[in-house]
Amino acid sequence: MRLHSTTDIPHSSMRLSRPILKLLLSSIILMSCAWLPATAQAFTIYFSQSGYSGPVWLQIQDPNHNSTSANFVASYGSGTSISFDDGNGGKNLMSAPVKLSAIGAGGLTVAYSNSAVFFIFYDDPTNNSRTAAPAHLVSTQRFQPFEVTMTGNSGDQGNLTAINYFTAPLSIRSYSVNPKTNPSAPVLQQTDWGSATARKIGARMAALTNSNPSAVMKNAAGKVVRYIGPSNYNGANPWPSFVPYMQSVHTANQSTHIARSNGFNFPDGSSVYQFGCDMQATAGSDGTVTVTGKLTHWHTGDQAASDWDNATVTISAANVNDYNNAIYGQIQNNAVTLTGQAWTDFQTYAQGILKNPALPYNASTNPSLYDTAYATTVNMIVGEITTGILGGFYNSNYMVNGTQLKNMVSNSWWSLVPMVAFSTIQPGTAYYNTYANVIYEESGNTVYGVPYSDRFGSGPLVNTVQLGQSSVNYWIVGIGAPLAANTPTVAPESMLLLGN
Repeated sequence: MRLHSTTDIPHSSMRLSRPILKLLLSSIILMSCAWLPATAQAFTIYFSQSGYSGPVWLQIQDPNHNSTSANFVASYGSGTSISFDDGNGGKNLMSAPVKLSAIGAGGLTVAYSNSAVFFIFYDDPTNNSRTAAPAHLVSTQRFQPFEVTMTGNSGDQGNLTAINYFTAPLSIRSYSVNPKTNPSAPVLQQTDWGSATARKIGARMAALTNSNPSAVMKNAAGKVVRYIGPSNYNGANPWPSFVPYMQSVHTANQSTHIARSNGFNFPDGSSVYQFGCDMQATAGSDGTVTVTGKLTHWHTGDQAASDWDNATVTISAANVNDYNNAIYGQIQNNAVTLTGQAWTDFQTYAQGILKNPALPYNASTNPSLYDTAYATTVNMIVGEITTGILGGFYNSNYMVNGTQLKNMVSNSWWSLVPMVAFSTIQPGTAYYNTYANVIYEESGNTVYGVPYSDRFGSGPLVNTVQLGQSSVNYWIVGIGAPLAANTPTVAPESMLLLGN
């Protein structure tokens, strides 16, 4: 979910190994809403199976299940609660699964949800472990997630998630007025796959990898139940390489201006620190990305931002697998190195600022600004560099208001309206995340498709509490037919008819 503020915190993908921003957002919500507020507004989720009539189960992941506070509160029917009880007075990570038919026409009433992940299962998950999230890299069961935060804050949101894998199209519509009793109730927001079917989406993804077997998960019958997205891989990545792209940047002798900053409240919330970068990215003949320039910093009371000179970020193409995985996953792996005095200056500066300057440093009880800001700033800068590569902005001649994308400062890319598909930015090439482009095009940019994907538009988000002056009281979640849907009554190509 997007964190709205005057400074952008980069958004990673919904990885079920928990993304950078999801972790940040969860921790921020946990700090500010560690209790169930009395003013929390319950809302109802209805489930529509117009696009798939087979059995479907719901299971919910509570990422904060170890907390003593209430992190997820929901019920259905005559008051049956979604249970995380482990039988020993504690809570499991995963709720007990419940069939959508058991939830019934009355829907699921959610009173509180702290960044919970809802899994739609097309195969019975009853015997699965409840201490771990479903393993999309190994499980042959079919499932697809969406996310919900509903803590009572007006900016609470949910989204559809198809980052690391794809099994089935889902959809969400939100309403103020009950759409069950008032069929003409106006839709507040919606996010969906339109008329795209699992078969159509799968066919496009298969073509991109030449049906590479490591890009899919198959069931015992040999049928594909899941396409695995390119941000998952640590070794050989079956998706297209970014080496030719950055070699084309080298041939064009193009330099890209990378700029981004991020704010931190430390130590007591009254002081604001901002750290960022102002750098130029170039490419070598082998595709290696070299980004040089300065780190910027500013603190409450400073007259102007100041700089630490001599900062370099390198994404080496010496090991092509590490190189591609660093870009697809937007991570600092073995391909990514940080060099230059600026990084040492940043580290020294941040380590010298303690939560309580009168006490000795302790990472748990008296952390430094380094503990809270340094790694996040590095991830932000690596994310800024790689987002432009994933999206195809480097060396793009696409014109916006008289300026080519390749000549814009990077932080201006994310506010473009409208944001066009990646394939339009790089016509006739594969110089972008082609997996993400399928998701982008087939969902109309309403489903998350790449790490940090909220940079590419606000379409994926659906509010759960308030939208402008309208109260959000209802969702309808549409359930589409999955890959390998082979029951007699369900055609694999059944389209998702949202809200019917």
